Amino acid sequence: DFCLGDNVMSDAHPVADDAAWLEARLELLKQEKELTRAKDQLAKARRSLPWRKLTKDYTFKDLDGNEVALSDMFRGFQNGHDQLVVVHMMFDPSWQKACPSCSFWGDTYDCQLPHLLQKTNFVVVCKAPAAKLKKFCQWKKWKFPMFSSFECSFNQDFNVEFSQEEIQEGQNAKRKFNYTAAGMTTQAPGASVFCSPSSSSCVFHTYSTYARGLDILNPVYNWLDLVPSGRNEEGLQYTMEWVCHKEEYNKQLKSKVEWKDGPAAPEPDKPENDDQDHDEHNNNDNHHDEQQPTTTAVKRQTSTATNNKGKKKVKKDPNAPKKPISPYFVFCAAERPQLQRDPKFAGQKIIEIAKELGRRWGAMTQQEKKPFIEKAMNDKERYDEQMKTYLLANKTEEE
Repeated sequence: DFCLGDNVMSDAHPVADDAAWLEARLELLKQEKELTRAKDQLAKARRSLPWRKLTKDYTFKDLDGNEVALSDMFRGFQNGHDQLVVVHMMFDPSWQKACPSCSFWGDTYDCQLPHLLQKTNFVVVCKAPAAKLKKFCQWKKWKFPMFSSFECSFNQDFNVEFSQEEIQEGQNAKRKFNYTAAGMTTQAPGASVFCSPSSSSCVFHTYSTYARGLDILNPVYNWLDLVPSGRNEEGLQYTMEWVCHKEEYNKQLKSKVEWKDGPAAPEPDKPENDDQDHDEHNNNDNHHDEQQPTTTAVKRQTSTATNNKGKKKVKKDPNAPKKPISPYFVFCAAERPQLQRDPKFAGQKIIEIAKELGRRWGAMTQQEKKPFIEKAMNDKERYDEQMKTYLLANKTEEE
């Protein structure tokens, strides 16, 4: 065996001589070129989308509390372009820090900005008030332009903020996250593009993307997709559980299991309550330590009680997000009613119907399973987003 990332990989992975390796690589190159051409066509189709004229302006506040309208973020702003990218970063007003996952993207923006500003204006917008946002940016040492939407409806209008009532309504909600309602949370990630042509005084909304649509904007993920272990996120509570604020990876090495207890006096360049972090992504790392995390956020997901046999019984938090369903269970939910209506299986025991469902699933091709796999993936995205908000909210209560 040899070490690969955080896992020990088996030496059963195929090993080839130079000629066979080159043959396999050239075959993969064909697929890569096809994907590149497909991405070019997709980008062209994206730019060809019709534009949506905004019927109202939005007023934000910069880090010093000065008001800046969305309509002012074009000519005369930054490099004066007539197009603008707005990143929707998750930062609830009740949190002390922005979402660690969104910050994972944010840590790359300062390096990209000099190049981006040659072609487009670029800002990041958060719901947190300007004073809290400024303190957080000082801690992160971020220089790119950030604005607070605390006093306007920008987040709601672009579907990156939802009330508990809307989350409970799900597909019945008037507003939906990522156009489908899957993964609706109080705060959600996204990016939107706007244009205000010099020939017009209007602002147009040209494009928005959410959830995994942001993947292509994260250079770290693109690098990880090249290495043998990939993103290595299988088996985590949610896909980005390993991510934390870059300033805290050293702290994570010192204590993989639980955060320090007790409030610490905030330093000038740190947000308050830094030692009582909102970072839900550091709650579990069994590679380093086999103990389970003991933070309040994780404790609230499950608590233990003793049954009449003296064994510990797990009691689930009713407010915890519902776990994602597997492709097989999506299939069963769709197929079981039809099977029960089949005269051949009338009166059959549940176990017999379950056996038949398993047999039919096993006989299906991967192409036939694809619709059920896609539905399960959508449900997994819903769970990931809800789990992030759930853990952050519980951590906020702890502080």
